[in-house]
Amino acid sequence: ILAEKAEVQVALRYINDAIDTYTQLIEKFGRTRERLQNRAVLYEKMAEFNHQHLLQVYALEANEGWIVMELMQGSLETIISNGKRVGVKDARRLLAHALLGLNYLHSRKCIHGLVRPSNILFHVTRHAKLSDFEQIDSSAGIRVRKGESKYLAPELLKPEEFGKIGPALDLYCLALTILESLMGKHFGQSIIGVNDAIDEENAWLRWHSSPEPFPPTSELIQGLPSDISSALDGMLKKNVTERPAGVNAVLSAFKNVSREKIDVAKTIVAEGQQSRTSRPSPTDAPAQPISFYSPSTNPGP
Repeated sequence: ILAEKAEVQVALRYINDAIDTYTQLIEKFGRTRERLQNRAVLYEKMAEFNHQHLLQVYALEANEGWIVMELMQGSLETIISNGKRVGVKDARRLLAHALLGLNYLHSRKCIHGLVRPSNILFHVTRHAKLSDFEQIDSSAGIRVRKGESKYLAPELLKPEEFGKIGPALDLYCLALTILESLMGKHFGQSIIGVNDAIDEENAWLRWHSSPEPFPPTSELIQGLPSDISSALDGMLKKNVTERPAGVNAVLSAFKNVSREKIDVAKTIVAEGQQSRTSRPSPTDAPAQPISFYSPSTNPGP
């Protein structure tokens, strides 16, 4: 549902229907209704934030279940699901925009916890914004959602081996997201143990929880510029202590592009304006091959 006020377009989201829909499922597995209602608490927390690269929540009526948020035009997941890839220039911008949003959160002692393509949205201004938190309290664990094991940090599975849960998990998940945007929706085919797995979800769980290091991104994508490959390689270290000390340690190499608009968002924004929806539906377009890039086919802007 859309609304306009003072020339600002907003989206209205109703969450009580979702809570009612899952009541029987919750009772079946012995979970409480309170757990789903905690979703409203997270949106209340989001409403306290105001940053260019975070989804803006304007108001929340918890009793009625209405959330008023800024209107977005699509997500990175839309691009990948449509069989497309992001070029190197846009990958830099996406990385910089997301890092700025994470820097804001981390400075306020908050962990995003759900950095993945579905939670990187595009605004009409062609800026990327992070949406939908999982946990705000850095001392709490983050539960594994079915079908999303691809985007887990190792410390979520084995904190005793890889380190404590903290802001560094957002860096790991963001690096996975950027790498997937560069390689396409089947980038797991380049990861031994995932590429030939019958059950891809369990294969990713085994991969993230194993001591096996992530392959150098310069080997996965030939011709990948050194600034991106160096940043992603550091963020993808499985041991928390081996990752960059914080967001600023990565962001410093990309500040010159942090104010640039994302070219790939042009199509998403145009589609969003025509359909008046914040989440365009994926199509069944076949994915492009995701075998190693050669220098002549290195993704461009």
